[in-house]
Amino acid sequence: MPTIAVHDLGIKSMNQLGHLKDPVYNGFDNCITYQIDDSRRQLRRNDQLIYDFERAMQGPALEMMLRGFLVDKWARDNAIIATNNKMESAERILSAIITASQGSYNEKMVGSPKQLQHLFYDVMKITPIAKHVNGETKYPMDRETLERLEDKDQWASPIINAILFLRDLRKTLQVLETEVDSDWRWRCSYNIGGTTTGRWSSSKSPLGTGNNFQNINEELRRIFIPDTGYKLYGIDKSQSEARDVGWFCGTTLGDWSYLDACESGDLHTYVTRLLYPEWDWTGDLKKDKQIAQRRFYRLFTYRDASKRLAHASNYYGKPKEISRQTRVPLELVEEFQRRYFAAFPCIQQMHQWIIQHIQRHRFLVNSFGRRRDFFDRPDSFETIKSGIAYMFQSATGDCLNLGLWRLWRHMRGRVQILSQLHDAVYFQAKEPDSEDDERQLLRDCMRLVEVEQHDPVSGRRMTIPGEAVGGFNWAHKFRLSETGVTEEWNPKGLTAIDL
Repeated sequence: MPTIAVHDLGIKSMNQLGHLKDPVYNGFDNCITYQIDDSRRQLRRNDQLIYDFERAMQGPALEMMLRGFLVDKWARDNAIIATNNKMESAERILSAIITASQGSYNEKMVGSPKQLQHLFYDVMKITPIAKHVNGETKYPMDRETLERLEDKDQWASPIINAILFLRDLRKTLQVLETEVDSDWRWRCSYNIGGTTTGRWSSSKSPLGTGNNFQNINEELRRIFIPDTGYKLYGIDKSQSEARDVGWFCGTTLGDWSYLDACESGDLHTYVTRLLYPEWDWTGDLKKDKQIAQRRFYRLFTYRDASKRLAHASNYYGKPKEISRQTRVPLELVEEFQRRYFAAFPCIQQMHQWIIQHIQRHRFLVNSFGRRRDFFDRPDSFETIKSGIAYMFQSATGDCLNLGLWRLWRHMRGRVQILSQLHDAVYFQAKEPDSEDDERQLLRDCMRLVEVEQHDPVSGRRMTIPGEAVGGFNWAHKFRLSETGVTEEWNPKGLTAIDL
């Protein structure tokens, strides 16, 4: 076979269309790929491990893509009708308010930044909110901006609430009207290596049907059901990212206090007790949970604050940013962080360790050996935040995906995997003959999905527990109402199964 000097190829190697002749092109394409792989193998020790792991994940990913998730046509059609009715009602209210304030209203206004700018800045005279992007000043009308405008002017509140409500309804309708395949199954494409954190992403199926499966909200999940004769199950990894934070603090910094809090049985009540030691705690987590449900701000309880504000603080959130996102007053966020960091000094130590490692080495390796290189400015706030988030989001994703692969590999024939979320996996199995058979099936699945980690220095082990749920559609049976009361809203939905 002759040797082809690719770097010397000239016009004579082209065909009449100006392209390389097919044999030369194909040979060049394959050789370059092989050469890149040979260089990749020499870069780092853990590259092959992650590469092999992601190749292995093609099995369960392809199986889910081929099988799809059955859609309940009747529930889908009813949801479309209900959503259209809500939209019409919201349109009437918004039209009446805006017509009274500026004299005219049209349906395009909700999604038109120019028309909304005219309404809020020219008609209502609210001080404009500007954003500077790549040296250019812009005046967006996204959710964050509208919520900030609502805080500025109470008269704008009903208009903004209606606008945001309508936008959410339009997104809901778009999902409900997404084209599904002729067998009424929603299929998507899973991208195993498409993110910097190693978490999966999803999009439309190769045939253009379906869409992103990982961002479907709880309300819409009611239209997804198991096949006839099957029951739907899920395993949700409880407080996965928080436990990964605690594991890092213990294995790297030698401080196990945060992981101890995670493993207490009720992290958010435990944290609330530490932050407010002056309260009359009983020492019983179940009783203390009721005490932690005291009102913090609006419908926000102290336990809610321990959950949301602590999570944001773990990820290097600053008081102003957290206040804007949660709409909790700045002084309350500042007081929370002061108490939180005093109770868990390892959190700020963790921040400093990651910052220094990025600035010195320009890469991070999570607890499963996955490495990420950082090519942006190592001292920028965005790089630091993304580095901190990477360490724990990627570890959560790797832990779940390893459990997912085990489930696919060892339970084939007993379960059929339907979807993967970032911290949960859902599958269907034939309806059990008895509760004992159901519990045994889920115990077998749980042993595979729960991955144990071991620290050789301290000898400590960590397994992130999973909660098993089962039902006959993808949404949960119970939810919290706006007043904080648990209510049944989806009779056929997922409910916890005690193993």
